[in-house]
Amino acid sequence: MKSTVWIAIAVVIVAVSVWIAVRFVDAQRLSWFTPEVVSDETLQTTPVIVRSSQEENSTQRGRSTEENNRSLLLAVERAARMHDSNHSLATSRRQITEHRTITTKRNDLQEDNHTHNEENRTLRIRLLRRHPEYFIGAYAKNETLQEALDRVGAQRGDPILIRVYKAERQLEIWIRPDGEKQFEHLRDYRLCADPGPLGPEIDQTDHRLTEGYYRIDLNGLYYDSRYDRALLIGYPNVHDHQLSWVGYAQMIHSGCIDRDGASLSREAMGEVYDLSEAAINAGERSIPVYLYPFEPKATMLTHYTNSRWYGFWENLAQGYRLFNQERRPLRVGLEDGNYTYSVADQP
Repeated sequence: MKSTVWIAIAVVIVAVSVWIAVRFVDAQRLSWFTPEVVSDETLQTTPVIVRSSQEENSTQRGRSTEENNRSLLLAVERAARMHDSNHSLATSRRQITEHRTITTKRNDLQEDNHTHNEENRTLRIRLLRRHPEYFIGAYAKNETLQEALDRVGAQRGDPILIRVYKAERQLEIWIRPDGEKQFEHLRDYRLCADPGPLGPEIDQTDHRLTEGYYRIDLNGLYYDSRYDRALLIGYPNVHDHQLSWVGYAQMIHSGCIDRDGASLSREAMGEVYDLSEAAINAGERSIPVYLYPFEPKATMLTHYTNSRWYGFWENLAQGYRLFNQERRPLRVGLEDGNYTYSVADQP
């Protein structure tokens, strides 16, 4: 009887022990998969994080709204400007067409200028070989201005005439001594900068000394801070207007600037200006200025029979030959877009 009781007690104890062991093992196993417990401190900071995220979203929405408002304001202002300036779609299209036309014309002129530059270079090499005296400096002869005046029997105040050859970079001064009817070749000056490609200036996109027959009057005696002293040649003239060749005003001036009129050294310009001023103050109404691409002798013109300007240069050469023959100023007229020439009774 006693043994049965003790056996029962042992079984109960073993069962209890097994139950406790099983419960302990299950608790450990569950702890491996249980999430980390959030502390009170973390719980207190979590709402702050959430509020911060909400604030960021609100700020982004505010920025987006401001950008939209700014874009809308810019659009309204742009529309107002377009309305105030009476811009229209037709106007915009016309401006685009004009811009394309100007761009195309500028490209054609640049290509044409390149061709003329090559012609200029070839011509100057030829001239240098045949006539090196053209390139020895500002003066063709080693004499002072007063010595040159004495040589031809003239004085300051006598009527003068100017001829310019672009390719040779040469400016000639002719003078009519008092009491004489014919002009005498007084002096040559060297252009100290490139006058630009051969051919006349036909619009404001050109950068070259023009060609043709012009005159300097009292208003052409010009003092300028850029050039010190200058002579306005009267471009464009009636012939240029007739052919719609309208560019910037051109002049003979000091300061060696390429493709900017006829540039002389300060010393040379001083002499040319003084002679011009003295002649006009003494009674010469206007000073003839004859601008040529080169000295238009027949031998030179034959090199340019294929040039677009050959007909124009041949027309200029007629006046050149008439002046060389008569040595008196020309009376220049117009007929069918060409110059016409006769000998003037007075300078």
